[in-house]
Amino acid sequence: ALPRHAVHEEGRVYLVQDSALTWADVEVVHAGRERAVVRGLQEGQQVLTERLSAAHPGMRVAPRNGGR
Repeated sequence: ALPRHAVHEEGRVYLVQDSALTWADVEVVHAGRERAVVRGLQEGQQVLTERLSAAHPGMRVAPRNGGR
């Protein structure tokens, strides 16, 4: 499950790929107030879970917590 705020409109999440953000489409299976269960991610993909108001595809980022 992901933090609910990590899933954006139209069922999209930001992935961290090669230290940059990219969009990924996911299917929301269940959404609660704080968590969302999604389908469509591969094991090992890094999802942006921080709230970044200026986030956009191509934005350079440095994963924290070992990229988990």
